[in-house]
Amino acid sequence: MVVVNVFPGGSLDKAGLVAGDVITHVDGAELNTTRDAVATPRRYKAGDAVELRVLRNKKQTEVPLTFTQMPMEQSSEFDISYETLIVNGARRRTIITRPRGTGKHPAVLMVGGIGCYSLDQPFGSKHPYLRILYSLTSKGFVTMRVEKSGMGDSEGTPCAQQDFRSELVGYVEAAKALKRLPYVDSDQVYVFGHSMGGIHGPLVARKIPLRGVIALATAGTRWIDYEITNTRRQRSLRGIAGEELEKQVQQKEDCTTALLLEKKSREDVLKSAPSCAEWTEYPAHDTYMQQLAELDILGNWKHVNAPVLIIYGKADYVVSAEEHEAIAAFVNKLRPGTATLIAMQDLDHFFNRVASQTESMKAFSEGKELPFNTDVTDVIEGWLAKQTNAGNASAGAMSSGAVYWL
Repeated sequence: MVVVNVFPGGSLDKAGLVAGDVITHVDGAELNTTRDAVATPRRYKAGDAVELRVLRNKKQTEVPLTFTQMPMEQSSEFDISYETLIVNGARRRTIITRPRGTGKHPAVLMVGGIGCYSLDQPFGSKHPYLRILYSLTSKGFVTMRVEKSGMGDSEGTPCAQQDFRSELVGYVEAAKALKRLPYVDSDQVYVFGHSMGGIHGPLVARKIPLRGVIALATAGTRWIDYEITNTRRQRSLRGIAGEELEKQVQQKEDCTTALLLEKKSREDVLKSAPSCAEWTEYPAHDTYMQQLAELDILGNWKHVNAPVLIIYGKADYVVSAEEHEAIAAFVNKLRPGTATLIAMQDLDHFFNRVASQTESMKAFSEGKELPFNTDVTDVIEGWLAKQTNAGNASAGAMSSGAVYWL
């Protein structure tokens, strides 16, 4: 694990490490993969002591390190509080941003994408989720994030072993807790889901009455169909075509069908087709993915008895425009005029401002940082303003049931 940057006052700084050092072992355990490097620190808490083996200038040395407590997010403009939620008997960390002053405020629950990561971002607000949530709070909204099981301060089942339904329970309980806060207007609570969060959003709305649901860069078809379409799109963007493309798409379909739909064990799938290892790599447990594959993703939107905002970025190579169009059309057929679809130019899956899917994919594969697309914040805030100020012309010119190209 190469040290790229050292935060002042952090664990590595206090241990004397500097940029360029290479950590090869932690308490004798070798770091062989990226997964090792990410998973190892998660096993420790503030105050735990370990011994690192560090390579510096081609020389190895043993370095003692004591893990320090993470700082908390802070703002001079609004209040940020770290609170606790009980989910399935385990404590889960929630992070709440709250406008200063008295009275009740509208609120937004943020549900992020798939995978195991912390939503706690104490080292600045460059993360796109924080940019959006902090901006919303400056406009008068309370926001809440809930850490996934086993992530950040949260206890419970390790995130990598969590299934889809159990993860959903956490978001439902968070929505309930958000509505109960004394400074929140319980009739003005929204869910904003990004990527996988856009699939969770309507499922939360099925359990908890909401004022509205926002889904950005999500899926709107059966999961296995999404995966096959996504494989074809991304392989095509990489220049693969013709017979080779069809061969790879078929391999993807065969492998995901065996693992997700037929629910064969990963061991059995790989035993019969070792090449499936490449096609069935997921940032979530196999049970999570199998439960996801059972969902009627589009049909679940029938449970959202509230206005809906669907956002798609035209530079997004992870999802398709057609799926977002299908969601908006489905909702508007059931409840005419309640769904708004906005397709944004120069927006990719990661909230970056970039001109095309190809450029976004290239930047991601090269680890290149791209600028945040601030237009997405304006779109979300404009729609929320309209919902919370119904009939107020100053809330913005957007109307439900419309399609916008930005």
